Amino acid sequence: MKLSRRLLILSMTAVLPLTVVLFYNLNSLYDSRRKEVHAQAFRQSQLIALEIARVVSGMESVLLTVASAPAVKGLEIDRCNAFLSQTAERLAGVATIGVLDMSGTVRCRNAAAGLGISLADRPYFQETLKTGQLVVGGYTKSRINGKTVLPMAMPLIDAQGMASGVVALSVDLDWLQGLLTQRQFEAGSAITIADRHGVILARYPDPKRFVGTTIPDQYQYLVNAAAAGTIELTSQDGTRRVLAYFPVDSIAKGLYVSSGKSVQTSFYSIERAAIFGFLATIVIMAFTLSLAWQTSRYAIEAPVRRILAALSAWRNGESEVRTSMRSGRDEFSEIGSAIDTFMDELTESRRQKQLLEDEMGHRIKNLMAMIQSVASRTFTDQRPRAEALQIFSLRLRSMIDAFAVLGSGKQTAADLRSLVVSAIQPFDNPEKTPFSVAGPALEVNSKAALSISMALHELSTNAVKYGSLSKDGGTVAISWDVRAEDNVLVFSWEESGGPEVQAPAKSGFGSLMIQTALASQTEGEVETQFAPAGLRFRLIAPLSRLAST
Repeated sequence: MKLSRRLLILSMTAVLPLTVVLFYNLNSLYDSRRKEVHAQAFRQSQLIALEIARVVSGMESVLLTVASAPAVKGLEIDRCNAFLSQTAERLAGVATIGVLDMSGTVRCRNAAAGLGISLADRPYFQETLKTGQLVVGGYTKSRINGKTVLPMAMPLIDAQGMASGVVALSVDLDWLQGLLTQRQFEAGSAITIADRHGVILARYPDPKRFVGTTIPDQYQYLVNAAAAGTIELTSQDGTRRVLAYFPVDSIAKGLYVSSGKSVQTSFYSIERAAIFGFLATIVIMAFTLSLAWQTSRYAIEAPVRRILAALSAWRNGESEVRTSMRSGRDEFSEIGSAIDTFMDELTESRRQKQLLEDEMGHRIKNLMAMIQSVASRTFTDQRPRAEALQIFSLRLRSMIDAFAVLGSGKQTAADLRSLVVSAIQPFDNPEKTPFSVAGPALEVNSKAALSISMALHELSTNAVKYGSLSKDGGTVAISWDVRAEDNVLVFSWEESGGPEVQAPAKSGFGSLMIQTALASQTEGEVETQFAPAGLRFRLIAPLSRLAST
């Protein structure tokens, strides 16, 4: 599989976990918000149920107070009517209040209208006499004025502790609706108060639409449920809500209370985050794929083709072709630059190889001349023939050893002093000591050692032929030192005592070899001065290129 396709697959693989994490977090946020909304709906419904319970409890206190009044207990009609009238005027939410005898006939009332009417058929009248307790009735239309009310009743107990009638009042449903309307609810909320039969007594919003209607059959079970709770449903107005319900007798005696929060409103921020996350995921995936495609095309395929084209041209003999890619820009540029460097080094290596081959030919030609020079200097000395032959053999052996070092190319380090001594040994005269060697201990790598040996060999040959070693009394001072401030090696060759030196009309092969090979291998600077007193040669090279590794 191509690297570009792998990059596309890798990009998709990298994006997918982010997508999974995003939707996991959104799902976690949704679950957390759902629990929070259920809890908020429950608390809101609980507060309303407690307020309705307070209203019921207050009305119960009114009934108890009325039932204990002497005028009511004795059914003193005039005094009872006046007392109930004054009581109703002081109480908010009380539409009517009256006293019924055991037959269900209204005996006294806060208003004259309705006296003598029989309410014996009303369920709340029958139930309160049967249970002897407070009874909260249901949605009822008054027989007297036609208004819809919520009746409440309790037995009237005489001095003997027996029921002598019923004290009843009716709660104005408009007033009860006002309790809801005056509150501030979140948009989309719905509050419902219903009687034990599921008939709605008050509702927010749209009371005109729902008051007097019955809660749908599929939700009737909530009215008389065993305990309060929350549920998610679609209300009659078509709104999806989280509904918290308090069934009859759970908090408010005889009444059902529910409070709903709109799902759309409550989850609006989560839904927006989900939409944004979905769109962001699409954008990220599109951007990632586009970026991966652009990267594979321009950052992978293009440089790879460029490198392959350069290698193909090189293979076909076009050695001057390069990738021309600069190092440091990206990884492929590093590879291209490295290939260019390798090609340059290979070209230089071939040139150096040719130079060495030419040098070896030059050395072979000079070898015989050097042997002749050494022989002539050895055998012209005033010494016995056997002794001269022995000295000549030793010098010839040293010359062969030095030449072997020059041609071996072994990848080992060499001590600079030993290297110098080995290189000049074939040209040295133990009796006259024409060479002086001075410098600190320093190891150089094999590449530098070979080039320095070659340079010393060339310098020595030239000194024997034309310089200070071509006549008796001539000397050569070889020295080196490390210049700490520049971290470089300064290597010097100074001839003296020879014939007067004149600069050659043109550089010979040996001088060219010193200028190119030595400077290239050590990355140093080579200086040659043809002073009349003797040749001056100096190499300044960085230690980083000479150090052994």
